[in-house]
Formats: sequence, structure tokens, C-alpha cells
Amino acid sequence: MKKLKSKLVWFSLYGMITLGISAWTWSGSSKSEPKVYPTLVNQVATFAHELAVLETVEQIAFSNDWREKTRRTVPHGGHAIVIVRVGKNWACEGLEVSAPDARISVFLPTQLTNPSSFNARGGTYYDILAPVNLVTCQLSPFRLVEWKPNKDNMVYVTAGKRTITVQISLKGNFKGPSKPFFAGLTNSFLVKGHCRTYCPREAELGQKYSALLRRHHVTPIQAWIRVPPIWNGLLNLDYGQARGQSFRQAGDGFRQRFVNFPRLTLYDDKHAYLEALEQTIQVEGLAERAWVYVRDEPADIEALKSELRLYRAFAPSVLTMVTTPYREDLAELIDIFAPNIAQWNANERGYDEKAVWPYASCMGSCGPNRAYMEDKDRDPGPEVARPDFLIDRPAARIENYFSKLVQAGADGGLYYHAVEGHALNRKGIDVLVDPWNFGGNGDGVLSYPGRPGEFGLRKHRALPSFRLKLIRQAIEHYW
Repeated sequence: MKKLKSKLVWFSLYGMITLGISAWTWSGSSKSEPKVYPTLVNQVATFAHELAVLETVEQIAFSNDWREKTRRTVPHGGHAIVIVRVGKNWACEGLEVSAPDARISVFLPTQLTNPSSFNARGGTYYDILAPVNLVTCQLSPFRLVEWKPNKDNMVYVTAGKRTITVQISLKGNFKGPSKPFFAGLTNSFLVKGHCRTYCPREAELGQKYSALLRRHHVTPIQAWIRVPPIWNGLLNLDYGQARGQSFRQAGDGFRQRFVNFPRLTLYDDKHAYLEALEQTIQVEGLAERAWVYVRDEPADIEALKSELRLYRAFAPSVLTMVTTPYREDLAELIDIFAPNIAQWNANERGYDEKAVWPYASCMGSCGPNRAYMEDKDRDPGPEVARPDFLIDRPAARIENYFSKLVQAGADGGLYYHAVEGHALNRKGIDVLVDPWNFGGNGDGVLSYPGRPGEFGLRKHRALPSFRLKLIRQAIEHYW
């Protein structure tokens, strides 16, 4: 039994949660879009209710379907997750969970004042997941319980004298993702998110966030800012090892399927870099694993071609990746096409002989980067049906992204950045309170800064988002 307890007396939270939550329910299968109702759900009322579990794993802001028992189908080797609402008398008295390895987190509320699209609603959303402690237990009645079941059984969640049940059925087998899913991770952004002024924590924070992403089957891309020097005709992949900042350490010792190397534009002597890269690939045995993110959504195709020819001439073993739809005139120069999922025609014949890593983004409604521009008006973009990873979208969008990639035969997936929003902290914008950037709420923020002195934390932590849990779940179910 796992038990989290405190002796703190619960006090009224009615004034802490507001109206303004759009309600939706599933219409059919888990991959269907939700039906949005015109009425609002009064989340204040949920505080008065007793212990219950959310019928389906979805965003709390979009549902009020609480039950005393529910069912979950999980692949063997995957994670079961349930959302629990504790009664007002038991919020800080802890939960007992019969799964021996269960982990319990608190959902923290965020007020979204500007919706990401015209059809989305502002209000209270729950995306930040924090440890249960004397502070966080008072901030929300919602808990995420997660564990890895090893058999079909009933799991019991108890608070006080009430118990709810979750029936677990194992179906399928998850041995690890069969395809890569990449997300950017820049250590300097982490430092900005955790420290108002500079603090030398790049290695510490980078390791924590890298570990968090990998636990959720996301491979962090750090190579465009992790630049190994050239030494004796090779890349010195262990430079900075004493500080925990070497290229090899950032790449988790190259245990992942693919190893991302820096772009040639980061080196003054481009020929020397590419020649050293080629030799390093051979010495390290990274043929068919080493790749370079050459350009992002290039506009100057002729300049791109010239750059790609340098890779072919001086580092022919490295795989080249460009975020662009398939083009016949680039077919001989690009190994991995990464089209925006809105521009991806999976039936196009040119993709048949190429690797394809479609990516999700704010395509069509991208706003300014608030970390480098004045705080512009945040106008919502048009409503779109394609998948994205914004907070105020239906949770089914994340599942649809991964299921579509599998159904269409994609070789992997890509998201531009997991912590881009952390840089907003230096502009006086805290993503824990105001996560808007680029295309909407939570764009470029898959994990949050857990700072000492906030939410009862005593040390720096990487706080996962609920969307990161949904990404893990989708990968375990489909990949």
C-alpha cells in the first residue's frame, strides 16, 4: 500500500477555483473529438463531492464525469493512469493505493485568460503536476495516480472511509517505443526558468529534464547547443565531462536509437567539422544512427541545397533531416523529411523511400515569441482539427497525433521544444501562471520549472505536464 499523509487541516477552497470550464464528453471511441457543450461546469461544486475517479483519462477542465469505479485497458509493460478527485475532508489526508508502485501527483490549477483559438474557452485548467505535500494538497482536489500493472486485477484507492475501484485489463505488450519521438531541450532555457538571474545549473537541470522526458518515451534534442570541439580530427564528445556537460552525457551515452549532432552552421570551419563528424561516426559505430537537424522550415531552397551538398561531400554517413514536406528536387539530399502534420500527404509516392518524422506545431496561428518581443496582444488563432499539444485543446488531439502517424506508416515524430517557454521567466512571465507563447497556451512547454520555495519544494525539480502523461500513454498504446 502506498500512503501519503499529513496532519494539515483542510480549509475551504471555494474561492480558489472559478467558473469558466468548458465541458465535453467522449462521443464514441477514444480517438473521437469531444462534443463541446454551451454550458459551463461549476468546478466549485466538485470540491463538495466525495472521493471519485474520472471515467476516462482526459483533461479535467473538459469533463465532470466522476464515478466510484472505472475501467482501464493497458498494454503489459505500460502505465495505468487515473484521475482522482478527493473529497473536501480528505484532500490533505492522503490516498492509499493498493498498487505497490503507485505514484501520486497533485494537479495544480492554471487560469487561462486568453484561449488558444476562437472556439476554445478561458478559465481554470489543470496541466501542472506537482508532488503531494503540505502546500500542494491545499491547492487542488485532483490527483493523478499512475503505476505499471503486471496483471488483470482490481486496484483500490482509499481516502478516509471511502474506497473507489479501478479495474485493470492488460491487452497487448509494450516493450519500448518502436519509433522515436523527439523534442527540443535547451539547457540555457532551463536556467532562465529556474533562476531570475544566472545560476550555474545547466548540467543539473539538463540531466533532470532529460531523465523526465526519457521516462515518458520522449528523446530530447540538445545537440544544436551542445557543440563538441574538434580534437585530432575527431569531435571530442567527452569535453566538459567533469561538469556533467559533455556531448556524450547530454546524449545519455548514446543509448538511444538515434544520435543528433550539431548543425554545421555552429562551426566556423565547416569543412573541418563535417570531416571530423564523419570520422567520429566511424570510430563510435554510429552509422545509420547519427543525424543532423539541418534546417527548420527553410525558405531559401537553393541555399539549403548548397548546405546539404556539403554534408553529402564531407560527411556522407550522417543522416540529414529538414522540416519540410517532400520535394523531388531535394530527394537525393535529404534522408529524413519532417513535414508539418498539416502539410503531410502520406500517400505521396516520394515518401515511400524516405524516413518521415511529421511534427505538430501552431502552423497557421503562430504568434510572437514573447521571450524576445514585447508582450503583444495574444489573439487566438482559427480553430483547427489537426493535432497539437496545447493545454486548452481536447486531450484526444494528442492520441490522434500518434495514432495517425502509426496508421500512415510514419517512422517517428517531432516536437520543436519541450521547455521553450522557460525563457519567458527572464521577461517577468512565469509559465506556471501564464503559459502562452507562439501558437497558444502551453506551446513549447511540456514540462514546468519546479523551484525551491514554491509549492512546498525544497530543491529544483522538473515538473511534468499532464500532456506529457498523455504523450506517454499514446506512445505505449500505439508505438
